[in-house]
Amino acid sequence: MGDESTTAGLLSSTVGTFLRLQREAEGPKPTACGTPLRGSQAGGCIRVAAFEIARIPPSNLPDDATLIAFRIGNAMHALLQEAMHAMWPDFESEVKVDCRSLGFDLSGHADGVWMLGDDKVVDEYKTQSSFGFGLAKKANAPKIEHVQQAAMYALGLGADQIRLVYLAKEGSYRDGAKPGQLLVWRWRMDGPAVEQDEHGNDLLDENGNPSVLFDGQTIEQIGMAELWRLQAVWDEVKEGVVPARDVPGFGLVDAPPPYITEKASKGQPWNCRYCWHRDLCAVHPTEAMPVEFASGTVRANWKPPVDEVEEAGVTL
Repeated sequence: MGDESTTAGLLSSTVGTFLRLQREAEGPKPTACGTPLRGSQAGGCIRVAAFEIARIPPSNLPDDATLIAFRIGNAMHALLQEAMHAMWPDFESEVKVDCRSLGFDLSGHADGVWMLGDDKVVDEYKTQSSFGFGLAKKANAPKIEHVQQAAMYALGLGADQIRLVYLAKEGSYRDGAKPGQLLVWRWRMDGPAVEQDEHGNDLLDENGNPSVLFDGQTIEQIGMAELWRLQAVWDEVKEGVVPARDVPGFGLVDAPPPYITEKASKGQPWNCRYCWHRDLCAVHPTEAMPVEFASGTVRANWKPPVDEVEEAGVTL
């Protein structure tokens, strides 16, 4: 019999290699409507968004454990959609969203769209590690980038409400999470995000007023602000500019922390530790620069879909 750790390592490597080959065969996912921007870029670093738009290949690849975690998350995500289809006859999943009618070159797929009375509701599902789930549970709030994504999709679909669903992929006594546990928030587009408990009840502040999140902005305002921010990235890319290394909520990143490995990586912002462009990005200055001043790798691979977008007649 082989050593247990070696056997486990071999099996993990086998599964990881299978998933990696499958991922390579599928290739990069196109945007829903052929736009340069995609909804999943909400709340992210503007340089990462530019590298994705310009089709720069990643310099850092996910390890086996990460690929397996992705597959588990996708399966749980699909389970939510399957359940909604079975129990709500008017539920639609993977609904195309095209924001070009609003003047923004962004598209995506809404996880779910359904009717609650006369209101159209857009669903966004996020599977979470026990750590991320526990943070959201303690804060009674989801991440702003997930609200932004759902809000942009709701704007594109003319919806009245958004519903965010967090699903725990794993359990942890420390984080107060159980596998399959859900957190749900539902807000109107014309109102603010309000802290809600596990049962969807609005929470009150010390003065007895609704405890609002995100500086009291309405969901519509949150979505519009993010659409404008991402559109500005596309404008820079069209002008041949590599944007600054700028992460929302953190600011300019002068020294990106190392990419995450099996040995824990530390440093802020955490986004850089999980960024597939981390090593390539790190050799460039923090500030924005013309493409001709970028590294040879960026110059050789910089191929934004400017001509394709113009031919499709969707430039602003």
